[in-house]
Amino acid sequence: MNQYANGYNLMKWTGSVLPKDAVLLSQHRSVALSERKTLSLDWAKFVNFDSIIASPYLKEIKDENVTHILILGEISKDSPFFGCIGNVIGKTKSQIAMRNPLAPKDHFTAILAEFRINNLSQCSNSVLKLK
Repeated sequence: MNQYANGYNLMKWTGSVLPKDAVLLSQHRSVALSERKTLSLDWAKFVNFDSIIASPYLKEIKDENVTHILILGEISKDSPFFGCIGNVIGKTKSQIAMRNPLAPKDHFTAILAEFRINNLSQCSNSVLKLK
């Protein structure tokens, strides 16, 4: 699994660091490999947070009471939910798994941080009022 399942090592690390009752919002695609309740952020790059289309996504984040966020790369003001990112719990370098044994090994950085759910209406840059 380490070599061929993309995200396996990352999700194993995340599982070892997070509390048992954590709910994770993940920028990484391999949410099925997570040991915790995990919501995907795949939609974030396609949805305007100021539109009504964002409402069901933001509602699910609120309803599931997300406690942590997994960011790929460095945290910047362009990171999804920048204003909701709390204390950084850890940072790791993870290998991109490939099926081709001859392909060069490549890595990426991931950062695990607390998610400030109480700031959701401000940090999503949404004009929507979450109820």
